[in-house]
Amino acid sequence: MELKVHVDNTIRTVCGLSQHTTVEEIVKALVHSIKQNGIFVLIENFQTSKLSNRRLPRIMSPDEKPIEIIFSYLRFLDNDEDIEFHLVRTNEAESSDSEEKLKTLMVEIDGQKKALDEQNKKLELLIKEMHETEESNLDLIKKNEIKSKELIKRKLLILDLQRCLNQKKISKLESNKEEFDEASLNRELELNLFLNAQHDYYKRKLDITCKNLSSLETDYDRLKAEYNFLIESLPQIGHQDQHSTDTNSKSQINFNFIESNRQNEINKSKMIYLEKSSSNLDEIINTKSRLIQNLEAEYQNLLKCENNIENLCSNKVNELDQMSLLESSSSSEYMSDEAYESNASLNSSRNYRPQKDNNTTSARYSRIRRLTRYDKSPARFVKNKYDSSDIHYF
Repeated sequence: MELKVHVDNTIRTVCGLSQHTTVEEIVKALVHSIKQNGIFVLIENFQTSKLSNRRLPRIMSPDEKPIEIIFSYLRFLDNDEDIEFHLVRTNEAESSDSEEKLKTLMVEIDGQKKALDEQNKKLELLIKEMHETEESNLDLIKKNEIKSKELIKRKLLILDLQRCLNQKKISKLESNKEEFDEASLNRELELNLFLNAQHDYYKRKLDITCKNLSSLETDYDRLKAEYNFLIESLPQIGHQDQHSTDTNSKSQINFNFIESNRQNEINKSKMIYLEKSSSNLDEIINTKSRLIQNLEAEYQNLLKCENNIENLCSNKVNELDQMSLLESSSSSEYMSDEAYESNASLNSSRNYRPQKDNNTTSARYSRIRRLTRYDKSPARFVKNKYDSSDIHYF
């Protein structure tokens, strides 16, 4: 948490505070940042008309915890600027402006001391009256010790603190949910791009293989036709050789026979090569189809994981909503009719006149329910749905 402090006409923020940080620690941090020597004091100044006891500035003791004071009077403040903290140097200052400010502050402090003395006298009189009334009403107080006015006020303060903490938790969950939504959308976009790129790559590769297969098939058919033609022409050549022994020599016959044998061997080797290449192409196509099936299975697993994560996030949000509603309902049930009857009896015995309080318990609990309502949350989880028909396999 942060705290704004006025130091020499400048506002400085002290970060990393908790409910247990004291005034002494805050003053040490500010003096270290200012790099000045002297004795410093932290002054509290409420600028609201709702708190009559805290209108004047007050010197805070080093053991006080300013964050707890802010939380305890948070419901009386309209803005964050209604409370101010000033760091003042008590010993001799370096400039005349600071001396004038110190004088004015000391005058205010003296007035505050006088007002506090008067308030102490009034409080002593009230305490005496309270003791007299308590002696007459000891039986009622013993029966209703737990449901007294002071305990109810403390519990209301605790409930206000819990409400603030729940609001912070809800805001953190909403921010985490938005970050998770953005991350999931980025992952889905990356997956789509990756799958589309792979699909285009395999499509181009299959087109190239189809073209190669068509060219190989044409070559295969041509070579097969030549081979058949040579096989059919062999016996005719032998028959012609027998009839044309007078015109052609024996050497020419042998040469033609050797050449035909060589051509036959070449054609046979080409046929074997074509058969091997076609078998290799079949194996490549089978492996590629298996790879595409594996990619589809991985894509389905990713979709399942995303659905599980979405369900977990929605369950966490629902649990937090139920916890806040249970706390508010338990606190409202605790303030039952018996507590109000005990307060009425105490007020009648002490001639107590209840003041009008605009910030009632029902208004506060309605505010808690309104803040913890799930429909008012700005974050929405939207899932991108994909059709399996968009992916084509070859």
